[in-house]
Amino acid sequence: MAHEEDAMAENLFTDCPDRIEQLKKYSDLAGLALPFEEAFGDKDAFKTSDEAMDLYFTMLGELGKFASKELRPWAAVIDREGVQFKDGIVFLHEKVQSHLKRCSELGVFAGQIRRKYGGFYLPKVVQIIALEILAEGCPNTALTVAAFSMGPFLEKWGTEEQKEKYLKPLIS
Repeated sequence: MAHEEDAMAENLFTDCPDRIEQLKKYSDLAGLALPFEEAFGDKDAFKTSDEAMDLYFTMLGELGKFASKELRPWAAVIDREGVQFKDGIVFLHEKVQSHLKRCSELGVFAGQIRRKYGGFYLPKVVQIIALEILAEGCPNTALTVAAFSMGPFLEKWGTEEQKEKYLKPLIS
């Protein structure tokens, strides 16, 4: 969802009114936040839907700054230089590696995981907008994040012992 006005955006969330409108108007996230939490998350996580929305907007705002200031300037270089293949091993571009580390610090990998395993278990619409923000900043980083986001698979299909052992390392 690239926009001409986004070319100079300092924040690929807060400077993009259509993303905000998507959350406020079209997704009805404010009306669904508490029922979502009660049914799928942690019913005591938020006292009000405004509190939930504040968290979602804050997280997306931080991700939007990161995507604009740290991802976007490197996207063309990463595309041009690509990955390295040496002795049968694929090495990601060093900037993608640092982007992934920062994504972990920002909780990107924790977004899909239930709180009982250390995640945030964000509503899908928030997760999708987060990935969209990353993709606008640097498609390579966004695709790598999507490919390495194995937490939901493990959470669905793993044993309780596997979840306890592997989900926290996957998030970090």
